[in-house]
Amino acid sequence: MPMDSHSKTIYENPTARDLAGFVGDETGVSPYAGSPILNIITEKQLKTCVHCGLCLSYCPTYKATGLEADSPRGRVFQIRLLASGELQPDDSDLNKHLSLCLGCRACETACPSGVPYGALLEAARAQLPPQNEQEKILRKATLGFLFMHPTAMQAAGLGLRIYQKSGLRKLVRFSHILNILPGDLAAKEAMLPDAQGGIVKPALPKVTQPKPANARRPVPSIAQEN
Repeated sequence: MPMDSHSKTIYENPTARDLAGFVGDETGVSPYAGSPILNIITEKQLKTCVHCGLCLSYCPTYKATGLEADSPRGRVFQIRLLASGELQPDDSDLNKHLSLCLGCRACETACPSGVPYGALLEAARAQLPPQNEQEKILRKATLGFLFMHPTAMQAAGLGLRIYQKSGLRKLVRFSHILNILPGDLAAKEAMLPDAQGGIVKPALPKVTQPKPANARRPVPSIAQEN
């Protein structure tokens, strides 16, 4: 993995061994130096996991598959391999195991070392290339445009409310046209969130008055009831 001299990170202890088993050269250069992952997270975060295994029983994908590569500590190890350049972003196994993660972060609650697993996962996923042309277009449309422009987000919300509140959704589902079109659109349409309110988004008041301190309903005492 090519590294510019100015971007090399030096260990605090040049003879220290990384917990994942990586060792710098005789100059103490970090094996993660120059990795684009370090533009999102720190090397300290990357090396927090001590692989104790206390997270295993909390991980739903590890429970389902029983594979170490589908466990939190297994994924952290793979993320380190990605950061060090020993795994490439287009590696099929890496993509498979990182994509299977639900991102529930239940492992974080069980981790005694405070590993920021969610941050590590998102930093690694940001380095993975699109799996196909459809995903590439979807990324550009959402991450590259929709989420970057509030006006576009508002227009998308209006379109969703019109689709659901005008009766168009009932017509589309009744016609089963989504089952004919490619791309498994019926399953994706079913995952759309239900829009709240009517077609027109209600405007919130500029100032919301607080309730008075005595607004709570008094609870009658036993003496009052008798």
